[in-house]
Amino acid sequence: MNTPYIWSIPENYPDKLLGSYVHETSPNYLLFSEGKAFESGSQRISIQFNAKASKLKEFDVLPNDMLLPLVSKRVMKMLSLLGSSEVQFLSTCVKASDGSVSDYWLLNALIMVSGICHQESDYAMITGTSAIRSFRRLAYRSDALQNHHIAREKEYEPFLLVSETVKELFEKNKIKAVDFVKPSDAVP
Repeated sequence: MNTPYIWSIPENYPDKLLGSYVHETSPNYLLFSEGKAFESGSQRISIQFNAKASKLKEFDVLPNDMLLPLVSKRVMKMLSLLGSSEVQFLSTCVKASDGSVSDYWLLNALIMVSGICHQESDYAMITGTSAIRSFRRLAYRSDALQNHHIAREKEYEPFLLVSETVKELFEKNKIKAVDFVKPSDAVP
């Protein structure tokens, strides 16, 4: 088993291309950190970008302010081959400055794991709670993903973890606008 990687926005990704989650018309974004399948019902996920559609279509992943991965059809197909029960792809309204962009889906991780190695990590807690606020040092157990390829970290929901297999698949296929960070490198 291998230590997982953390799904991340590349450092060189332009801030001006980050999408903004449209809270007024979209479901509560925190629902996507629970590891549960989402039934959209009448609410459609909507993310606004201040870029032209043609520019957005250059990327396989569209990063946004809520750290919810929007993936292209190409990425969706690749991930579906690894295990369809681990993720859910949700139809998303992607709004560019000059119209809508189709063929991007929000990736909702359905697996939750507790993989942080507490003995080797150093972190601060939110006062009065047992929730982690920030990390000074981060380490993961080698079995953190428990034979899964994609999972959300239970103890720190912003972290979407991926296996070495996913990382290598994305690198081999030159997937644009995503980075995979070693836990030890995720903390300044």
